[in-house]
Amino acid sequence: MSVRNRKVLLVSAKWPLPSASTDGGDITLSEVISDLDGAFDLHLMVFRDDVSEDALLPGVEKIIVVRQEFANFEAYARHDEEKFFSRIRQSAVAADEIARVVASYDCIVVLHTMFLLGLPDRPDILSRCVLFPMFTGLDYVRSGELVPAEYICRERLVLPLVAGIVTP
Repeated sequence: MSVRNRKVLLVSAKWPLPSASTDGGDITLSEVISDLDGAFDLHLMVFRDDVSEDALLPGVEKIIVVRQEFANFEAYARHDEEKFFSRIRQSAVAADEIARVVASYDCIVVLHTMFLLGLPDRPDILSRCVLFPMFTGLDYVRSGELVPAEYICRERLVLPLVAGIVTP
């Protein structure tokens, strides 16, 4: 199988086009898409309620929209433990959605650790994942945020099981 025929699923809650919540993560997603453009059959799974599967994204052959808004700014802005408990809850949804489609892909590129937290019992999926972690739980702690022990523990379960970690 040639590299071009390999199917890659890119998982994110960000959107590579201007939107109401454009931030550094959106720009990172756009850059990753650009970097992978033409190298793989690239599909994007995005956890948003404000985007369309019919959008034209150069470099992306298919968009899978999971109609849930993962950018929970009300919880995230407080920088307390709720931000991370929210991500733990969201990780269960992400795990179900990734598990539903994983058989169709050779590789899964994930743009936040949160998407993997619900998969500690699925090493078959994790071993096909390449992670762009943005921040890890310990990075959030170093930046002064209150990170619950449960988040750190879940992260420590899944990180050793991924195929690779790429840091910006």
